[in-house]
Amino acid sequence: MKRQPYEHAARAALRILLEHRVSEVGRILATAAPPGHGFAVFFFEFDEGGPIAYISNGERADVLRMMREWIAQTHEAQRSQS
Repeated sequence: MKRQPYEHAARAALRILLEHRVSEVGRILATAAPPGHGFAVFFFEFDEGGPIAYISNGERADVLRMMREWIAQTHEAQRSQS
């Protein structure tokens, strides 16, 4: 199904809104995070293919490492519950 031009504009507006909101959350978390701790926040649509907004106080490589660790721990916890 072909998208209408206004759908592209609506998606762009949503992406800008998400980026603005995630930046607001990042500013709050930056003051609340304990020293030596990082954070990463994602705003996303539950439907696949939607815009994703991300903010972190860490280096991207550190956030990716943390995400891999979290995914591995979550998979292991799910397996042990089955």
